[in-house]
Amino acid sequence: LDNIRVFYKYRTNFLPQATSPSSISQFTDGSGHVSFVTTVSDTDADSTRLAVEYSDDNGANWYRAAILNNVACSAGTVDVDNGNVYQIGSNDSIDTDISPVTLTVNWDTKSADNGNGSLGNLEINNALIRVKPSDGINEGVFTASSPFSIDNLSPSGLSGLTGQQSGSDFITWVWTSA
Repeated sequence: LDNIRVFYKYRTNFLPQATSPSSISQFTDGSGHVSFVTTVSDTDADSTRLAVEYSDDNGANWYRAAILNNVACSAGTVDVDNGNVYQIGSNDSIDTDISPVTLTVNWDTKSADNGNGSLGNLEINNALIRVKPSDGINEGVFTASSPFSIDNLSPSGLSGLTGQQSGSDFITWVWTSA
């Protein structure tokens, strides 16, 4: 009778990580788009995906964010599918199998596809964004941004706006309150 040996190698799968969203800025073109940066990594070098949520009440409630399809990556490419819990990288995953990847993400605050509907025609002074990575085996933990403001209100309080050029480099603007 031959001896049979069975070897089993156990591999611990570490949680993927994402940095808190930072460099948050709202576009000034009236679109309501908000840009932020996060870096996603996985110690095991697994590919990852990312969930993005927002709060419009300083973290009391959280909702899925409507992410635009133009996510910029420091390595590789990703897809965006707002129908998935993990909107970023659900099919074309984040290439953290090579190294940490920095993502620049754009959120459409005016989209009706946001979990709590459009934030159009609102001004919010205590908004937060949070992200959570997954490597398909384990989910990381949510990391949240610092509070920031969203201003989707149209300008008001101006009437009779006129400008007069003074010299070649300056325009003096004058208006009255509406």
